[in-house]
Amino acid sequence: DCAGSMVQLNFVLSILQKTFGEDVKLELKDQFIHTGIQYTLTTDRYYATLDQIAYVAKLKPVELAELKELKDEDSLSSFLHACYMSLLGGAAWALQTRMDCAVFISALQRCMQRPLAVHMRRLNRVIRYLQKNPRKLEYRRLPQPVQLLAVGDSAFQAPSPGSEEVNPLVMRGFILALAHRSVAHDGTVSYCTQLIDYVSGKQSHVARGVWSSELFNQCDALDAAVLLLGYFEELRCGHQPAVRLRELRQSGGFSLPLEMQTDSFSIFSYLKSIHLKFPAERGTVLHLAYLR
Repeated sequence: DCAGSMVQLNFVLSILQKTFGEDVKLELKDQFIHTGIQYTLTTDRYYATLDQIAYVAKLKPVELAELKELKDEDSLSSFLHACYMSLLGGAAWALQTRMDCAVFISALQRCMQRPLAVHMRRLNRVIRYLQKNPRKLEYRRLPQPVQLLAVGDSAFQAPSPGSEEVNPLVMRGFILALAHRSVAHDGTVSYCTQLIDYVSGKQSHVARGVWSSELFNQCDALDAAVLLLGYFEELRCGHQPAVRLRELRQSGGFSLPLEMQTDSFSIFSYLKSIHLKFPAERGTVLHLAYLR
């Protein structure tokens, strides 16, 4: 079952006791809370859920009179600044199960050094949304075969005329999940997935437009996915020397297939063109020629 047999659990317990001593205990429960995360296992062991509903309910939006008197563009006092940092840290901890708010919390983290009143009000809005819209991560048993699925997306916004911003705003993110891919008779493709990891934040590369921001994001997603492929390779096939993992990265052949997805039309249209022209980011042309 999805929790593992008692034989397997006892095997793990023996290893832990050998390292940390006989005081180590291992108990199988259908429900427990650890670091604010509620773990729930169904009685038939068919699926498990993770949520932070109780944790999020304890977060308190800042509704002080001092904040109400401030205009959006006013800086926060040292006390309100401390409140902002504390509440933002609590919201960031909820990202372990609340992927839907990651982009907003990531944007608010950019303002931690000098937050304004508008940032505090936006943070309050995010907290209220988390509380009014509870969510659970559900992990169901996947049919075989399975593959690693990487879905990436990026957004680019150039500074508007008269804006105080000097650099463009570039956000990027991707999701990594185990997935079972099925194709219906009409050609419709569907996936049953188990979320493994996700990333949401500002672009860590210099991007001059949508083109480069999308490509850089796909490269970052691939790097993270290949690292997971190495983990699964050892999980499935036993210990793998570093030389072997490097060969698999360069030449392929991982036991777990990888599928990457993006909705960037500019990439697809470029790959379909008859003649490849040099884009503004000339360093990407060889990558795209290889994809063709």
